[in-house]
Amino acid sequence: MLKGTTRKLGAVGIGAASLSGLLGLFRIWPLAVFFLSVSLVVVILVGLIMHRFVVKRLSSTPDFNNASSQIAALTSQIQGLESNANNATGISKGAHGQEAFAEAPGKSNFAPLGNFIHADVFRGGIGPEYEFAERSITVRGKLETFALRTRSVSMRDVFARAATNLHYNAGDVQKILRVVRAGQANDASFIKGWRSDQLLALARVLANQRLLDSDLEDAEVIFNAVRKIFGKGALNKSDIYIYSEVLTELGMDSVQNEILKIGKIDKRDPIHFELVRANLLRPRASEQNAELWLQKVNNLFARENLAPISLDLNSGDSLLDSITSTVPQAFDGPLVSVIVPSFKGSDLIETTIKCLKAQSWGNLEIIVVDDGSGLEHTEVLETIIEKYDDVLLVKQPENLGAYPARNRALDIASGEFITVHDDDDWSHPQKIQVQVEHLLENVDCVANMTRHARVTPELWFTRINNNPSVSQPNFSSLMLRKSLVEELGRWDDVNRGADAEFRDRLVAATGKAVEVLHKVPLSFTRTHENSLTAGEIGRGYIDPSRLFYQRAYQLSHEKAYSTGEWADLNFAKPRNMLPGLRGKHLGKYDVVFVTDFAFPGGTSNLTLNEVEAASAEGLRVGLIHMFSPVNSGAVGVTERSLSVVENSNVDVLSLKDEVDVSHLVIRHPSVLQFADRLSSSIVAERVSVIVNNPPVLKGGKGFGFDLYEVKKNTVQLFGVDPKIYTESGVTYQLARPLVDGSVLEETTWPGFVAFPVQNVRRVESGSKPILGRHSRDAQLKWPSRLSVYRDVYSNNDVFDVHIMGGIASLTPGAQDIVKSGARLTDFGGMSVPDFLNGVDFWSYYHSDALRESFGMATVEAMSAGVVVILPPYMEPNFGDGAIYAEPDQVQSIVARLWADSEAYSEQSARGIKVVQEKYTKDALLSRLGIA
Repeated sequence: MLKGTTRKLGAVGIGAASLSGLLGLFRIWPLAVFFLSVSLVVVILVGLIMHRFVVKRLSSTPDFNNASSQIAALTSQIQGLESNANNATGISKGAHGQEAFAEAPGKSNFAPLGNFIHADVFRGGIGPEYEFAERSITVRGKLETFALRTRSVSMRDVFARAATNLHYNAGDVQKILRVVRAGQANDASFIKGWRSDQLLALARVLANQRLLDSDLEDAEVIFNAVRKIFGKGALNKSDIYIYSEVLTELGMDSVQNEILKIGKIDKRDPIHFELVRANLLRPRASEQNAELWLQKVNNLFARENLAPISLDLNSGDSLLDSITSTVPQAFDGPLVSVIVPSFKGSDLIETTIKCLKAQSWGNLEIIVVDDGSGLEHTEVLETIIEKYDDVLLVKQPENLGAYPARNRALDIASGEFITVHDDDDWSHPQKIQVQVEHLLENVDCVANMTRHARVTPELWFTRINNNPSVSQPNFSSLMLRKSLVEELGRWDDVNRGADAEFRDRLVAATGKAVEVLHKVPLSFTRTHENSLTAGEIGRGYIDPSRLFYQRAYQLSHEKAYSTGEWADLNFAKPRNMLPGLRGKHLGKYDVVFVTDFAFPGGTSNLTLNEVEAASAEGLRVGLIHMFSPVNSGAVGVTERSLSVVENSNVDVLSLKDEVDVSHLVIRHPSVLQFADRLSSSIVAERVSVIVNNPPVLKGGKGFGFDLYEVKKNTVQLFGVDPKIYTESGVTYQLARPLVDGSVLEETTWPGFVAFPVQNVRRVESGSKPILGRHSRDAQLKWPSRLSVYRDVYSNNDVFDVHIMGGIASLTPGAQDIVKSGARLTDFGGMSVPDFLNGVDFWSYYHSDALRESFGMATVEAMSAGVVVILPPYMEPNFGDGAIYAEPDQVQSIVARLWADSEAYSEQSARGIKVVQEKYTKDALLSRLGIA
């Protein structure tokens, strides 16, 4: 518009100037002056218009050297885009509370390249941070969990993009909010168009991760902005907990109190409220502060009729070690055996022994088990224990772990009740009395626990997990009858992580809950760098091998429930959790496979096929579980994964394990996309990364991983430049244009299918052929058009149809066609080999939005000698092993081949040959460098 106006005015000006000159030649001065004036007016008008345009453009261009002009530019830009979007589309609320944009009458829908939020206004880009930003909006919370589990810093950009309609990364969001906070923004109303839930997700990740020096302050900036701009109602309970924690640690005490009151934490969780308010008193600062701290904590104990405690400020010890209390003892109850495992804990164990000897329940048997600490610590332990009556010392010759140590103590424990206590913690003097009396009064109760609060040595209440409340159930306080231990078995014989398994076993076996007594913490758990869980558990972080262990024991409990046999359960355990192996070098492995073993179907099964093949060759094989953002929210590793590691030469490993590996094979590059903050102790000679699906789908969507980032993170983790292979020819064709030639290998690494290769098929003359298909039930796995169902997946004059797999994801129309014209078998209703033996042809057509990377089911069909018919684009994968056709050609192809027995058998033989050359065990071993 501007260009057209200035062009017209320019023409008028030039014309007027020309006429003025011509009239001047003929000395017609009045008219010459008039047209000269017109020309000058036009010049002035053009100048004014251009000035206004330049100023407008400059004001809408971000100047990062000037905060005010930046915010003004952002405001102008976003308000303009909002206006355009609202004019172009009708806005309504869609699924998950998102804005859904319906095309307005007479408007053409804008379809940009890549990820975008609005249908008619391009607001995005191409790449994983944009892809997962879109996903974060619909799968709320799952990607936040993933970010914490992987400690990824780059994931922060995902939440920032999701919050700002894909506009800004985390650094940009921080700059904008800080400028607004500084009062240098002309107008910050555009921030109201952002998503507060995604901003808060970013703030929680920053506050929980604490990986960078600025993280706490950056989290506070975002929390504060959301509160001020979106209102206090935007903060949920978890936000209140974490925001107040951040404020406390930043010394913003008055704001912390305000935030806790806003969230009504003083009423919802009064124990937490009082404990975090006690942090503000900083008891080491002065005697007065210590007295005020004691008063606040003792008020909590008094609420539950518990005795007060004191601090001996002159002891010279840390405040935690200076806690004292005097409570009368009772001796008229049953004996309680208290088991205290200790590994190099001689410096701190006296605090534990003192608090146990001060217990009001006096009938105690205290058993300290020195878990192979070494002579230096053992001698100190002996000196300490000599000072106390009725404290037994048991020595283990080697360090096996806390749970083998507990089990050793069970051999000599004579108490009616059994409980445990960590060797560096303090417990309230009435703790054991509370637990024993509860069990005596509730004979049907199988066990109980009390609560604890994690504290620093100077009594600062804190946490190390993702539970935002500081008063939490204490698994190390479990108390139960010894008879139940004899019935259901001891602690699992691992070096860590067995508290949860033991508790869950009690619940699964008895069907009764393990009760948690009192709201106030009855133990203060020392938190320091050398604690048992340091490095493996953080605020939302957990080593994936622990989740492997958790899933394994859960399944073992399900099996034990059906058999009634609970003692000596046998299930898969990570190698580094076995007795005596924590922190040890685990030796040399021939091949280690890495993927997200929670993937359903193809990815994990292809990897497990390779694991079994390598194991069958007698190779020492390892599995490493890594999280994929594509699979966030999965329940746990697959049952097949757990069954595979039962083989004697297959181990579950961790990135932190010290191992030497000949060949490290990583399947599904998405597990490496956000591995920017992970570390590894693995020494690998060779690393191969298998690209199992195209990095990006049509339209620039589905960009789940960037191969450049994958390669960089692989080198950072393992110190080896990886070779990156695509799984198939189709994937190579789609991935190769996205990177330079040095990134991808030209050869492919197809999946290995474990089914035995069958004989060449023959036509059964006089019979009607059967066309089959087996696949998991997913919308993208099925055709988009009803005509395909009629042509291929419904009985007709040429062939019958047998489908194995659910059809719940199909549209009602498609379901009607399939149900009325095909035999249906649930997935798992019969074995795949049996299914394939009952079909003569196999055909796979899917959604128009999908490009299948490999197709394990296709190879299974070819290996069975079945004639396979596929979409034409799949030819680079299977060559002449299959027939390629459009859906409306399938019936004629089947009719022709079934009428020509020789041609049918020849095609069956071609499929078998392709399987033998590319998809057999021998082909895999060759790729591994073993054959």
